[in-house]
Amino acid sequence: MTKKQAMLILGIDINRPLNLNEITTKYRKLMMIYHPDKHVNEEEKRICAYNRKCSMLNEAYDVLKSSLEFEAEKDNEFIFMKNKTLNEIKSRFENCSDSILKSNAESIFRSNVSLDDCKDVIELDEQANKFYSTLKIYYRNYEISFKRQNGIPKKFEFALRYDCNTDEFITQLEELQKAYDQYINNKLNGIIYTYFNAGDSIILSSYLDNMMDGIKSLLYNYNLFDYEENKLFDDFREFIKSKYDYYTTVSLEYGRIKKYIDKLPGNYEDGRCAKSKLLTKLNDSVFKENFDTVKDEVTASVFEFEDREKALQKLHRLLVSKSSLMAISLKISKDKSKLDYVYRMMSKCSSLLKMASEGKYSIQEISILENITFSDETTDKMLLTMLDNKLFNIYVRIPNDTTEEVLYDPFVLRNKDGEFLSIEDENNITLESSEEAREKNQMFSLNDIINYGSPIFRNFNNGETSDITLYQYNGYELVCNYNTENGSVNEFYLRGITDYRGLEYCNKFDIRGIVGEKVKNMFRPYTSKIQKKSKTEKTLKINSI
Repeated sequence: MTKKQAMLILGIDINRPLNLNEITTKYRKLMMIYHPDKHVNEEEKRICAYNRKCSMLNEAYDVLKSSLEFEAEKDNEFIFMKNKTLNEIKSRFENCSDSILKSNAESIFRSNVSLDDCKDVIELDEQANKFYSTLKIYYRNYEISFKRQNGIPKKFEFALRYDCNTDEFITQLEELQKAYDQYINNKLNGIIYTYFNAGDSIILSSYLDNMMDGIKSLLYNYNLFDYEENKLFDDFREFIKSKYDYYTTVSLEYGRIKKYIDKLPGNYEDGRCAKSKLLTKLNDSVFKENFDTVKDEVTASVFEFEDREKALQKLHRLLVSKSSLMAISLKISKDKSKLDYVYRMMSKCSSLLKMASEGKYSIQEISILENITFSDETTDKMLLTMLDNKLFNIYVRIPNDTTEEVLYDPFVLRNKDGEFLSIEDENNITLESSEEAREKNQMFSLNDIINYGSPIFRNFNNGETSDITLYQYNGYELVCNYNTENGSVNEFYLRGITDYRGLEYCNKFDIRGIVGEKVKNMFRPYTSKIQKKSKTEKTLKINSI
């Protein structure tokens, strides 16, 4: 029995959609009429007819009910397929990390896809394929834009897969970028290593980065043609070859000098003798092709270091000898504290010698250790204080009870222990604790005066000399007096604030550097006297805490 026949048997309009309630109602109504139980008193022939009618009604009911269940199942399956298709489409962009790319993909979906109007799976597939095709076109345009923006030539071949979600596409673009970067680097490095090995190529290191950056700026061009690219690589090859040709003419001497430099400690950094600076200068001479001009200067610097090391070794042997003799003269049972002092002082000296080897002290500065006594703690402390002048902070002192209008030689040094070192007169150096110094003076950091004082920089010319008023601070002003003929600094002094009418402005200069050198020079003669062990040494008065 067909669906149409079943509907006619139950008296249901074949043009109307099936409805379970209607089917059941029609079926039950007809069964009330034709069921044999309603006709028990009629003849056998009619009862048989009723049975056949009821059988047809049952079959019709079963056919229509099954049809209805099939249609419902079919509808559910279609809904499932629609949701599946929707989720697959949205998976292409829904979790995209790039907000712009996500927004554009969403716009493509809204403009090109209408799943609600689909009546079957075929139409669903058509809508989905329409979206995927449109998204691929967008991907291709995005790739072009990406190449143009990042300077990747359009001729550069890199196969991208467009049947993917947006995040996968972004990853592919990143791989495209890396691939082109690697292509360029491999080409340039290949040219370099055609001539130079990995070790020798270091001579180009000072300039190679800038050179390659310059070439890359030309190679990263969306509209770059093959012949243009080849020309750039050829020019680079000729340049590297020219440097190699020059290098081959000086390589023996270059290698000999470099061996000398390589023997220097890696942490040695002292002005023109610094290891890194010497290597850079040597390598630059190959690049600039002026090796003959530079080689003698570099060699002299290396030998200067060797002489430095010999002097330090000699000083170390002297200190070891002095400390050993002092230790031998002492008895462990009675002079334990003195022995401890000898060992501590020798350890300190060894550390200072190591620092000198690394370039932190000059030979002239470190030679003051020759006068370490290993017995007189006051003298040794003063010598170390004078050696550590690089660690000093410069202070300006103003006596608390002064009545003088002008205060000469106002500078003192404050060491890392908080002590103040000053020169009282030609024969007296004073080392005072912070408490002792501040009992008699107001102590102002020179940095504070410079940073927080009022800059003046006015000039008063006295003929042979000139006074420059530098800064005002705390009721005083710092003045520099210098020789107008040779420009050398005579002295610094403090005075009360002055009326500046009639004074001329002068150019600013590095007050820290000038003052630092001034203070250093103040103490240098006394250092020299001590080193020479002159009679003056005996008259030096040290006020220690």
